[in-house]
Amino acid sequence: MPNLPDPIRIDVADWTGVLRRGDARHRPKSELTWKNYTLQALSILTGWAREYSTLREVTRDDIIAALQQPTPRGGDGHTRLTALRSLFAFLKARRRIFTNPTRRLSRGLTRRPQPRILTRLPEAAFAELATSAEHTAPSTTSPTLPSPATWATDTADGHGRPICTC
Repeated sequence: MPNLPDPIRIDVADWTGVLRRGDARHRPKSELTWKNYTLQALSILTGWAREYSTLREVTRDDIIAALQQPTPRGGDGHTRLTALRSLFAFLKARRRIFTNPTRRLSRGLTRRPQPRILTRLPEAAFAELATSAEHTAPSTTSPTLPSPATWATDTADGHGRPICTC
C-alpha cells in the first residue's frame, strides 16, 4: 500500500486489521475473505489515490464508475461491491467519513450481461428432426429407445417439462 496517500493508507490498514484480527464487535474474517476484499479494493483505491487525498472525497458516482470496471480476476463484481461496502461501513462506524457512498447500492450494478442459452428450438428444427427420423433405417434405431429426433419432439415442450400424451 505504499502508493496510497497517508490518510487513505491508514484507513485501509485499520480496516484490514479489523478484518484480520477482529475487534470488540466483530469476529475476524477468514484469511481467504480478507485477502480477497483487500485485492478487490486496492485496484480501485490506487485509482482514487491519483484524484483524492482521503476517502471522504469519494462519491456515490465514483463507486458506481468503479463497479463498471473489469475486476482483477474476472467475475461479476459482487465481491468488489461487498469489499467496498465493508470498507466504507467501517469508516462510517469509526466516524472517519460523513456519509457512506455504498449505502443502498443495487446488486444489479455489478451484473455483467452473460450470453443467453437457447432454451427452445425453433419449429423448423423440430420439423427437420421429425423428417430425419422418418428417413432413418429401422436397423439403426433400437426398438426399446426412441430415436433422438422422436425423443426431442416428444419429450420437451420448450421449458424442459415432459409433454403428457395421456
